[in-house]
Amino acid sequence: MSRIQSARLFVVAALFAIAACQRETPLAPPSKLAVPGGGLPGFPGTVTDLAVDAVTQNSATLSFTEVDDGLGQPARYVVRFAEPPIDWGSARDVTEGTCSTPVVGTEVGARVTCTVLGLASSTTYDFQVEAYRSTLDLVETSGDPSNVAEGTTGAASCDCWTEKADMPTWRYSLGVADISGTLYAVGGYQAYGRYTAAVEAYDPASDTWTARAPMPTARSYLGVAVVDGILYAVGGSNRGTVEAYDPATDTWTTKAPMPTALSSVGAAKLDGLLYAEERVGGSGMSSPRPLRAYDPGSVRSYHRHLD
Repeated sequence: MSRIQSARLFVVAALFAIAACQRETPLAPPSKLAVPGGGLPGFPGTVTDLAVDAVTQNSATLSFTEVDDGLGQPARYVVRFAEPPIDWGSARDVTEGTCSTPVVGTEVGARVTCTVLGLASSTTYDFQVEAYRSTLDLVETSGDPSNVAEGTTGAASCDCWTEKADMPTWRYSLGVADISGTLYAVGGYQAYGRYTAAVEAYDPASDTWTARAPMPTARSYLGVAVVDGILYAVGGSNRGTVEAYDPATDTWTTKAPMPTALSSVGAAKLDGLLYAEERVGGSGMSSPRPLRAYDPGSVRSYHRHLD
């Protein structure tokens, strides 16, 4: 037998020996993937406490408690929204704001807050969130959609005028003042020499008018101002009359008249004093008449000339 034949026989014998050993030694089963806390990999958890914390004209702030991704780690999240009722399959992913996909979790059990932008004003929306994990950014495993949270955005604001309830008594050249958020329309002119003593109160919250006790003296072009919650009607129609209105009792009180009768009066409060000035004279020219100051506390009046 040649040396080459002997080598071939040796290799064949060795291969048979290895095969025999493999048949006698069973293969070990593959090891299971370890998950922190024990158990096998599963689906990400389900958020159950999604809430709308705040809304503005075009946004909503959401919050929820983080869940695990099925491997014991913080999950990632998709947030979707739609007008009610929401259907997860057809709802839109958030693409504006910090709720845009993906919302990346940081700690299981922590509270997450994010904002949805680009919403329409005065609109009700449903929101849902779904946890998922991503493997090598190629394979995604998702949990179930969360509870539904609902919110309504605020009304649109604009640099524009809005029509409100008409004043019950038609008039012009009246006085208007604010007392604790209520507007008071006082006196005025109705045409053909007719002055009115009407007083009406407007509530902006309800857009309604209420008739109040009329002034003792009907007049127009008067000045009105509020000092310590009391409305003062000053001058007007070339009068020096001063009358005070208390909204708490719906009553008028006549006060000391001004020394000089005034028409087209402007009135204002400053440092507890009531100031009154005639804005134009009867001829339509600027009036040189003095600025008057009235002290409600001492019931005295005095005047100063303007420089």
